[in-house]
Amino acid sequence: MNIYSRLFRNLLVATLNFTLLVTTSMVALAAPGNELSGEIIVSGAMVDGANPSVTLNGENAVSGRTFFSGAVIETPANSTATLNLGKLGQIYVSPNSTLSLTLTENNIGGKLTAGNIQVFNNDGVAINIEKIENGESSVVPSARKDDDDDDKAKKIVPIVLLVGVGVVATFWILSVGTKTTNVASPVR
Repeated sequence: MNIYSRLFRNLLVATLNFTLLVTTSMVALAAPGNELSGEIIVSGAMVDGANPSVTLNGENAVSGRTFFSGAVIETPANSTATLNLGKLGQIYVSPNSTLSLTLTENNIGGKLTAGNIQVFNNDGVAINIEKIENGESSVVPSARKDDDDDDKAKKIVPIVLLVGVGVVATFWILSVGTKTTNVASPVR
């Protein structure tokens, strides 16, 4: 085997391993930090060809928009919103609703001044959303269903698959070209 092909092969293996390390680091570093946030998913009827939207802190927001604790979400008559809160749970916001949301480590809080919501909290997460209706206030109950699947396993599967592909690719690259029958011996 030529020294240049061996050098190229080793350089390719090192590059693939470095790429694998960088991409798995990005997955790990993309996890949310101390600032609690959520994502809005909007559904509903299109109005004048525009995608359905809700109002977030006074601005139009469509699906995929991120919000932080202290956000005010308003849904119009033709749209609903699902608020994904990560490890805290989810909130379904009905049409014609106004929700001021406060998020802490183990608490979903806020005020619902119009409309209806359903809160699906995870284990260990308290709900303290006050519903103000006709001058009277009440606490919004949890609509959580028993969840018997293992959500933690879902987070590790892509990382394990990526590492597995990297290991297989490394072994394949190292095994290609090592089965040569041309042995060059020095001239005597």
